[in-house]
Amino acid sequence: MKLANFFFGEYLEKGEKIHSVAHVSVVTIWKTMVRVTFLGFILPGLFFIFFPALLIPVLIWMLVGLIKVCYELYGWYYDVFLITNTSVISIKSDSIFDVTTNRVEYHMIEGVSYAIKGFWQTILNYGDIRVEKIGAGTPITLKDCSNPARIERIILKHQDEYMEHRNFQDHKSLKDLLANMLINQSKSK
Repeated sequence: MKLANFFFGEYLEKGEKIHSVAHVSVVTIWKTMVRVTFLGFILPGLFFIFFPALLIPVLIWMLVGLIKVCYELYGWYYDVFLITNTSVISIKSDSIFDVTTNRVEYHMIEGVSYAIKGFWQTILNYGDIRVEKIGAGTPITLKDCSNPARIERIILKHQDEYMEHRNFQDHKSLKDLLANMLINQSKSK
């Protein structure tokens, strides 16, 4: 998770650590990658075979293809759910300059669900995962997530751990408060 903390560190609060990262399935970008690979590398390679004197334009064409591949991979990589020790963070990047984030802390989660619809989603095990926030009408959703059942279990597991820790801290604070009240009460008599 050190790599995830490096790439997504700017989205974390102080002391927050990433436990898991849920990406959109790679299967969903295969059409785009095949098209970009053909138009950005194979076609200019064939063009070079027939017209070797045009090396510079072909290299520029391939460089543009490489930039497009990096752009598509960036968009895929930054369409993600970050499952941290305190919350679930949704990051949606439509472009390098258009990023939307949404955070739902574990104590504010009303429910987690997933849906796998269709033949290919069932066979390739990807679908949508939804995290519903208490009092909010619109859940945060990661569409076409890889292995959504596993991601749902991970979120619920970390929510349970967080709530158990929080309840313990609340119990300890209440115990300390009552002990201090008893001490102050006994001193005043």
